[in-house]
Amino acid sequence: MTAYLVRPILTLLGCVALLLASLPFAAASLAQTGTQDIYIWTYENDGSGSSTDACYVLLGYSQEGCDLNGDGAVLFEDVAYGTYTVRQTADLGPGRYVDDFTITVNGGVPDFAAFIVTTAAQEPEGPSGTRDLYIATVLGDASFYDACYVLVGYSLVGCDENRDGYVLFEDVAYGVYTVRQTADISPYGVYDFTIDFRPTTDNVFYAYVDDSPAVIPSSDLSLITRDPDDGELLRGACYELVGYSNIGCDENNDGQVTFADIPVGEYDVRQVTAPRGYDPIENFPITVTTSWDYLGIVVSQDSPQAPRGTDNVSIVFIDGNTFERVADDNICVSLINGSQAGCDESLIDGQVDFLGVRHGSYGIEVESLPRGYELWDPAQKVIVDGTDEFPNTVWFVYIVPIN
Repeated sequence: MTAYLVRPILTLLGCVALLLASLPFAAASLAQTGTQDIYIWTYENDGSGSSTDACYVLLGYSQEGCDLNGDGAVLFEDVAYGTYTVRQTADLGPGRYVDDFTITVNGGVPDFAAFIVTTAAQEPEGPSGTRDLYIATVLGDASFYDACYVLVGYSLVGCDENRDGYVLFEDVAYGVYTVRQTADISPYGVYDFTIDFRPTTDNVFYAYVDDSPAVIPSSDLSLITRDPDDGELLRGACYELVGYSNIGCDENNDGQVTFADIPVGEYDVRQVTAPRGYDPIENFPITVTTSWDYLGIVVSQDSPQAPRGTDNVSIVFIDGNTFERVADDNICVSLINGSQAGCDESLIDGQVDFLGVRHGSYGIEVESLPRGYELWDPAQKVIVDGTDEFPNTVWFVYIVPIN
C-alpha cells in the first residue's frame, strides 16, 4: 500500500530528539524548535492573593489572552519556543498596573508569575494645574488608528475611539508620566516612553509604532487526501482553515493542497469540496508547528480521521547530513506484523503512509532505498500510542550517503 501523510504529534518530537542524540550538530538546532502551552499567573504585589482581571499579549507574537474563568491564569496555547516580552493590556484602574516582563519558553516549566503594582494616587511633582493631553500614534509617515494607552499608575485606559489618530486624556495634572500602549496591535508594537507634561509644553505627544515587528514563526501546510480503505491518493479536494485562510484547492490534480506561511498555532480544517464520488468529511483540528517543514499532513477521506484505537502512520525519510526529506520512488518500507509494503510513488515526497494502524509497537523493515544511501540506524521501531488528539503518528527515519 502506498500513501503520503504527515502529521505532527508530541511523541514525534521526542523520537526525533532521540534519533539525533548522536548527531550533536543537529541536536543543537532541534532544541530550539517546538511549542508549549504556557500560563501567566497574576498576583497582587502586596501578597493578598491572585488577581482575576488581567489580560496579556506576547508582544509581536500573540493575540490578547484574558483570565476568562477567573482562576488567576491566562493561557496561551502552542507558543513556539523563544523569548517574549509580556505586556498587561486590561484596564486595572488608576494606580494599578503590571510592568512588562520577559519570559523564555523552551519546553520547561509552563507557569510564569506577573505581579500587579499598586501605587497610591498622588499629585505629580512640579507646577500645579491640569490640561487635556493627547497621544498621537504614527506608523511610518501616516497616522495609526488602533492604539490604546495608559499613563502608568495615573490614568484609566484611553483609546482612539473616533479613529482620528489621537487618544485623549482629559484634565491631566502636570507631571512626568510613562505612556504604555495596551491594545493588541500584533504584529506591531509601541515601546513605553516618557513624557514631561508642563504648562509650557505642547499638549500633543507622539507615539511611534515599531514597524519592524518580531518574526512570527510559520510553516507551509500541505494536506494530502487518501482513501481510508486502500490508501489511494484522491484528487480534486478543496480545504479552508476556518476563519483564517482563503479556500485552497488541488489545482494541479496531485492530491495535495498547500497553504503557505501559516503561523504556528491551532486551526480547524474544513473540507469545502470533497473528491469526486466521496461525501465531505467533518471538520478536524490541527496544530501547525515549525517541525512541519518536513511534512505533509494526510487527510483520511472519512470521519473520524482514524477509527478508535488506530492512527494513520507516516514514515518520513530524512538525509542525515542535510536534514532534508529524500523523495524517491525507490523508497519502500513496511511495518513488521502491521502492514504490507508501501512505497514513495503515488506522490513522490519522501513519505510513506499507512492508514488505520492499530496502536502498538512495530518494527520498520526498509525494503529498498535510493541508490547511494543506507540506514543511519538499521534497528528502527515506531510506537503508535495515540497519546494525543491527533489521529496521525509521524516517524523520522534517517538515511546517510554510503561512503
